[in-house]
Amino acid sequence: MASPGAPSGRSGPLRAFLVSVVLVGVTLAFSLSINLGSFRQNHAGTLMAAFAVVGGKTVENVQDALGYGKPLDDFYGLEAILDQLAANLPWARGIGVAVTDGRIVATARGRPVEPMAEATLRGARAELERRPHWFRHDADRGAYFLYLPIRNPGEAERDGRTADAPAGFLIIQSDSARVDDRVEEFRDSTLPQLLWTGLGTVGFLGLTGLAMAFGLRRASEGRRVRLERLRRLLALGAMLAAQTAAAAECYTLISTAHLEAAEQATQIVARMIRNDVELVVRRGLDYGALAGVDGYFERIRASMPTLQSIELAVPGASPPAHDGRHMVTGVPFLSDMPDVTLRWPLAQDRGGESRELVAVVDGDRVAAQLTEFGLDMATILVTSLLFMFEMDRALGGRTRMVHRSGDGRAAAGETGDFAGFIRFSAFLMYLGAFLPVSFVPLLMTSFGREPFPFLSPSQIAAAPLTAEMLCGVAAALAAGRLTGRLGWRAVSLTGFAAAGAGMALAAVAVMTADPILFILARGLSGAGSMAGLIAANALIGRLRGVSDGSALQPGLFAGMYAGVNCGAVSGALLSTTYGAVTVFAAGALIPLAGLFYTAFGIPRLPGTVPPDAHCAPAAVPSPGSATVHPRRRRIKVPLFLALISLPTAVAAMFLPFYLPLFIADLGLSSATVGRAYLLHGLCVVLAGPLLTRMAARRLPIPGVTLLSAAMIAGALALFGLQASLWTAFATVFAIGLAESFGLSAQMRHVELLAAREARRRDSVLALHVNTRKLGQAAGPLLFGTLAAAVPLGAGPEGVGVIGGLLAGSLLLFALLTWRRTVPHRTARQRTKGRQ
Repeated sequence: MASPGAPSGRSGPLRAFLVSVVLVGVTLAFSLSINLGSFRQNHAGTLMAAFAVVGGKTVENVQDALGYGKPLDDFYGLEAILDQLAANLPWARGIGVAVTDGRIVATARGRPVEPMAEATLRGARAELERRPHWFRHDADRGAYFLYLPIRNPGEAERDGRTADAPAGFLIIQSDSARVDDRVEEFRDSTLPQLLWTGLGTVGFLGLTGLAMAFGLRRASEGRRVRLERLRRLLALGAMLAAQTAAAAECYTLISTAHLEAAEQATQIVARMIRNDVELVVRRGLDYGALAGVDGYFERIRASMPTLQSIELAVPGASPPAHDGRHMVTGVPFLSDMPDVTLRWPLAQDRGGESRELVAVVDGDRVAAQLTEFGLDMATILVTSLLFMFEMDRALGGRTRMVHRSGDGRAAAGETGDFAGFIRFSAFLMYLGAFLPVSFVPLLMTSFGREPFPFLSPSQIAAAPLTAEMLCGVAAALAAGRLTGRLGWRAVSLTGFAAAGAGMALAAVAVMTADPILFILARGLSGAGSMAGLIAANALIGRLRGVSDGSALQPGLFAGMYAGVNCGAVSGALLSTTYGAVTVFAAGALIPLAGLFYTAFGIPRLPGTVPPDAHCAPAAVPSPGSATVHPRRRRIKVPLFLALISLPTAVAAMFLPFYLPLFIADLGLSSATVGRAYLLHGLCVVLAGPLLTRMAARRLPIPGVTLLSAAMIAGALALFGLQASLWTAFATVFAIGLAESFGLSAQMRHVELLAAREARRRDSVLALHVNTRKLGQAAGPLLFGTLAAAVPLGAGPEGVGVIGGLLAGSLLLFALLTWRRTVPHRTARQRTKGRQ
């Protein structure tokens, strides 16, 4: 007979089916929104790159004139140059030149542009330090704004700026209707396929639910557990198959659309080339006498990587255009894309000769540009699987069922079910907390240096993370005291509320471009997250004394890392497609859901829990480990905190702080940072249990701690010697493997160094956790001083220096503690020694 806490034969499968249907709809809708946003960004980016090529010629003309001493704000003839640009870009709604304070000093005839707002001006300055052009989408005005820097080294030196500081900006405003129409076409082509895929998945889940309903009617408890596992496996498999089918269809459609966008971009640039060539020919110069054409074409081709070749050819001499250029053979989303030949006739010269402008779009390079989109879809698949598993486990599975007594408390003996509640609460907390983690340092640099004139850009980027970690330490100290007075639930609710308020304030700070408010908001979010973590640990401590709590701490860590993976990846994708404000808004809503779940979804504790129930007995060292003489513990604990806990926490900030800046310097999006977080999280989740068991069998606990820290030091040193995208991901991979078994090894190591009394052990563990938080607060500042040089220069070498410092601290710890470690003796040996 089934236990009273298990789901009934009718309600269990029905609830699981409804939850699965909702998850299918949510994940497919999320995938569609990300795909639409990625399609818009890629299509607009291709067109803006073509506009930048045409506008770059105008910028060169203006910079040549500035080199002769013409001031940009009093440039006679600047309007005529802009009118020529308008003739080459009939799609532009507005064309103008702005000076460094955002004022518009010249516009093309009939195409005005508005002055640059302060927030836009700061964003343009920060972005144009890393890339040759920058564009933004203004949905309210239905326009795209492209910004190109106009540089004047002579004027920069006179004003005390760096030689690369822009003297002004060329602004090209274009209507977004062209992009909007293509996005709507892509959506209309994708939506029917998604609907059919979703309906098929729901039908399969319905059949599975019916089969489970019949199977659960008279099943024993053991059979119910097996059927529940089978149901979850089938549901996740069906949802994953639906996501895969939808991704394949989207990739096929976006491949064709991206090739068409490359053709449109080529046509935009070809219009400028035709106007320039025909202008020279009409002045009486023959085609055979044209000089410098090859260099001119080479510069254009270098600016447009999708161009395979561009040349002037005799009519009929070039190969014919591809008639079936969009017919992709084989498996559509795995096949190569064909080259596309485009031809335009040119005017005859005075000798009667004519030429054709022939451009070939390189299909392989277009396909290579789609790699980012393919990686995004693969990342969505893995993240969706993690998200669906956690949601199905919490809402559709057996772990949510707890037998309640008449007064609403959980019945004694059912406390094992609290592992599911703790896991889902931690998942919601870290899902919201890690949404903006991939772009916070980069976003901070876009606010400018006005409030911090004495700090470098990399040190300014470290301010939000440092504030977040320091506030986390303060919140941990306060929450540790408040949980004893107010209870874990009140502290947890306060943590969720503070985290949500911090996210909302961060969204306001981004909209108002207020760096001080942004730092305060990140500090409030960090305090809320840490308060929630302390409350969860307090709940675990109370439950550990009255029941088997073996599943509580692993459940907490599983929820944390699942939330980290889903939050970091989802936030990175959302920020790339919809902007930072959308991410912070979502980050404010998720803690609100966690608050309601904690208040109404988690049952009250069973019965009366003794006040000292959290004081579990200290772990007994294994015979192969080492123990420490009590007189030497006072020396070894501070050494461990200073030489192990602090440096490893500093070095681990490579991922949350340095990597986003490094990725941005390479010209890649924050989605790449999200994939790095996913790689790190998968190392911890998948490889962690295996590596932990292997290390525990083969090495003593101090050896495991030193091995983990040495792996981190070696990874940073490798990146310092050879900095690239691949070595950056290799460094993240090594840090993930090291932390997968090293973090738990550090906890066990510090337990061995602490006194055998539980209260003393708990205080030393708290010191270890707070020391790591201080290291995480100091890490961004250290990386910002030694490593995060923007643009890339001394940065990678600084990362290698940090790796060397970590290696030195490990060596020093080993030398200072080696002679103080004595072999462990069993209780029988100690008794014999006394006799």
